[in-house]
Amino acid sequence: MYLFNTTMSICLFYFLKHTTLLYPPKNMRKNFILLSLITAFILLSLDSKAQKSAINKAENFMETGDLEKALENIEAAITHDKTKDDPRAWYVRSRVYLAVLATAESKEDTQTLIGDKDPISEILKSKKMVEKYDKADGPYIGKMSITIEGVHLSVEDELKALLAQKGLALQESNPKGAYEAFADLVRVFPEDTLLIRNAIALAERAEMTDATIKHIEQLVSTEGYNNIEPYMWWIGALAREERTEEVQTVVEKALVKFPHNEMLLAQSVNHYIGKEDYKKVIEILEKLVQINPEKMDYWQNLALLYEQEEQSEKTIATLEKMMKIDPNSYQANLGLGTYYYNQAVKLGEKLEEEGVKGQPKELIEAFKKAAPYLEKAIEINNEEVRPLGILQSIYNYVDDEKNLKRIKAKIAELN
Repeated sequence: MYLFNTTMSICLFYFLKHTTLLYPPKNMRKNFILLSLITAFILLSLDSKAQKSAINKAENFMETGDLEKALENIEAAITHDKTKDDPRAWYVRSRVYLAVLATAESKEDTQTLIGDKDPISEILKSKKMVEKYDKADGPYIGKMSITIEGVHLSVEDELKALLAQKGLALQESNPKGAYEAFADLVRVFPEDTLLIRNAIALAERAEMTDATIKHIEQLVSTEGYNNIEPYMWWIGALAREERTEEVQTVVEKALVKFPHNEMLLAQSVNHYIGKEDYKKVIEILEKLVQINPEKMDYWQNLALLYEQEEQSEKTIATLEKMMKIDPNSYQANLGLGTYYYNQAVKLGEKLEEEGVKGQPKELIEAFKKAAPYLEKAIEINNEEVRPLGILQSIYNYVDDEKNLKRIKAKIAELN
């Protein structure tokens, strides 16, 4: 202000001194008009210089790390009539807000400097204003992008690099802050699936389940994205919190996109077993044995459910299919032996109800039919008690003392 007053005093003194000599008193009115014009010009010139100085100050404060004063000066410059259309002011503003993003470790730090403003939005707004006010080939449009080792980087690329670096640097010391950095990126670049995946990983690391799920939903709904992995993350996040019903809802959503995925179908089997909806379980197992016919557990469970539902033909067909796939399968031999044993038990109950006494030949043959498969099962796996227990019952019923003694000895060894 002192400089302004001094300059004005000199100008006015000079003007009055020289105009008094040049003009007679009768022209004094014209002299005052001229004086007013010169004064106005000086005021405008000095005001404009003051705002240019605000831009310079903003740059200087930014370089020294005083972002509060840098913000104060640059906001004054972009709201002033003389510099609000100056592309340099908007360019400097973009750099100041980038510095805010780079230095703030949390949203609280950012809010301390800029209140409720979103720094990313302000950076992108500044870029648009540079493009609006600068010439097409102007210096500040050029400065809004950089080239490093032949790679062209836009402001958006710089934002991605800055926030990604910040997020990764914070992931050990401040997991929540690391997540927030990537959450900001995802908000600005919602179609960038790599950024979304990073946001998911960091939200999970920070134990922010709802944020994890929000970004997983965003990822799976991104056009063109067709990957089973996020659904598995989603299921895992819900399962850890025992949100069982929600797990199955996600499984059903995933099956719309991936109807033949074995893991999803297996998860559905477990769900419907818990609900005791065995018809649904059978329906899914019938799909699973087609998808992975080598997995004997599927066939065995399917055979057991067919038997439980009294679908004898399907039961035996399933067990025989297992034997064709792998004659040396423990599950196949145990399954077929167990099936024939159960049929023999049912036959015995029926004969007893009919009043048949003793040991009918057909019942002995029915029990004997099961034995070879159970013997094969213990040959394949001699540490399993289940087939031994059934064989003990069979040999006891048919009075086969030799085999009964042998089986009892094996059971004793295991016990």
